[in-house]
Amino acid sequence: ILNRELWKQMSFSKKIGWIVQYYGATIVVAIISILVVVSLIKSIITGGDKGDMRVIILDNGVSSELCQVYQDEVSNLIEGDAEMTAYIKNDPTHMQAFSVRLTADDLDVVIAPKEEMQEMAENGYLLSYDINGITAFYNGFPLEKQLIVKTEANPEGAVWAIQLDHESRYMTYRRDAGAKEEEDMYLGVTIRKVNDHNIEKTALYLLEQ
Repeated sequence: ILNRELWKQMSFSKKIGWIVQYYGATIVVAIISILVVVSLIKSIITGGDKGDMRVIILDNGVSSELCQVYQDEVSNLIEGDAEMTAYIKNDPTHMQAFSVRLTADDLDVVIAPKEEMQEMAENGYLLSYDINGITAFYNGFPLEKQLIVKTEANPEGAVWAIQLDHESRYMTYRRDAGAKEEEDMYLGVTIRKVNDHNIEKTALYLLEQ
């Protein structure tokens, strides 16, 4: 049995490796099956509309209530249905669910601490501005706010995420809800994005002061 202190000390990639080793493919298949069924039902009801904005958050400081606030405001912003789900970084069950969604689900934006975001970039879960030409998303942000990571595909380094300023809407709401400023949070675009037209609008809204 893995104790909570040892879990906290493990890196993001080691946590995923431990989950795969001890829980195996059965749980992954079950969760993916549920996601497929839900997606199928939604497609039947909505006619396959891809107008949603899907965001996943890995953050010890965001409760389900605060996540609902973000979701409601983004839904109003894009005049559509936003789905925003928060996972607790220090909870093994939440990490398992986060990892499965990151690898198997269609998602647009991910918010996570710097270390986890860097490992997502290295493992191919994010899109970079330099490699994939994401229009103006990363433009206008100072260099110190850009997460630049060197990968095999780009040994010179590329911009993979933007730091959420402590005065940004995301961090301000988080702080007002009583969360501690444990670590800096970053926002990036996932490799499985489906809603290009709303990504920049949503991201800038959360990054805005």
